Amino acid sequence: YADALLRKIAKANPDLVMKRSSGPKYVLGLIENPDWDLIRKSPAHVWFVKQDARRLETILTVIGETAGDRGIISESDYRVFEIGNTLASSIGARNVPVHSYEVPKLNAYTTYAPTLVDATHVPNQMESCDEIARMHGLAIQKFAKQFEIGVDQVEVANGHPADIIPEKVKSLNAGLVITSARNLGRWERLLRSVAAERILSSVNCDVIYVKEDEGLSALVGEEEPRRGVQKP
Repeated sequence: YADALLRKIAKANPDLVMKRSSGPKYVLGLIENPDWDLIRKSPAHVWFVKQDARRLETILTVIGETAGDRGIISESDYRVFEIGNTLASSIGARNVPVHSYEVPKLNAYTTYAPTLVDATHVPNQMESCDEIARMHGLAIQKFAKQFEIGVDQVEVANGHPADIIPEKVKSLNAGLVITSARNLGRWERLLRSVAAERILSSVNCDVIYVKEDEGLSALVGEEEPRRGVQKP
């Protein structure tokens, strides 16, 4: 089924693919699911529609990478936020950027009985955690300056995106999540800490996965969106 969809997408060469999503919960990438194949392999942007999606008054845009990946906020993150701004402006919604990052756990406190040797490394580990937080803070400042918004307008949280994004969707009552997805194979999804599939499985709102191209025309049209609110 997924291969047939991908062949049709390749032949039609659309800017945007829309698909209803009601798949199973994410289980280590072991379960076959066409939605997850589209996330990773579709050459076009993909908009997954949830049956219980709410009114599109708040858009949540995911920016930045988790600690351990190269870079913090990349050019693709800027592009994703620009797409969110364009869509939000067209329907009178607000676009909220969300950035999450993970601080490594202190080795001395990962066991019930930390050794004295472990404890001696705690100060250095704490300094490393502080440095990670500082670097992410600087990246957020640069991002906010680029889009002329306040730093306090960026939702920042410590944790994996797959855990943070669903929480933010609930707290912000978001009707749409916009994020990017890397083209990872099935085995890579087993070996790496991934967020894209887990986010789709965990949120009760629509999710757009943005690909590397610049196509925005299909995301914003002249007609009033069915899942939006009319711009005043």
